[in-house]
Amino acid sequence: TGELGPLAAPGALRFLPYLSGERTPHNDSAVRGAFTGLDIGADRADLTRAVLEGVSFALRDNLEALKSTGARLDRVLAIGGGTRSRYWVELLATVLGLPVDMPEQGEFGAALGAARLAICGLTGAAPHNVMTRPPVAETIAPRADLTAAYDAAYGDFAAAYPALKAMP
Repeated sequence: TGELGPLAAPGALRFLPYLSGERTPHNDSAVRGAFTGLDIGADRADLTRAVLEGVSFALRDNLEALKSTGARLDRVLAIGGGTRSRYWVELLATVLGLPVDMPEQGEFGAALGAARLAICGLTGAAPHNVMTRPPVAETIAPRADLTAAYDAAYGDFAAAYPALKAMP
């Protein structure tokens, strides 16, 4: 993501990341992904940015589904290889409107979680004794100057699903 430069307002190119259907909130195994707003001037950086924005907007769909149940989050924890990209973590914070905690060795979070689940399963250890929150190396705050632009882009993203679903 180094080619993208600093986080800026969203581009006009959109990516709907439904490459193998979508679970929450649509529960639609038949929908497929698409780029919208693609033109001859789009380059690799534009496509990369659209993919990162699309995945971030899909995660916001999940957050909105949680909120609709009454759940309230005041922050999220990022794990996996994406934590190596400050651009993406800052984008996530801005799209979600929440601070994103980046744990120490965050790229190994999924593997550590799986190992901890195995410990619980194999030894009968109580989850609260094994599933400890990792130390946070840094917290990335949403970019207040970009929040309104990303909220509007999320609205466009959310409105695209029904149109995409209607396509054969």
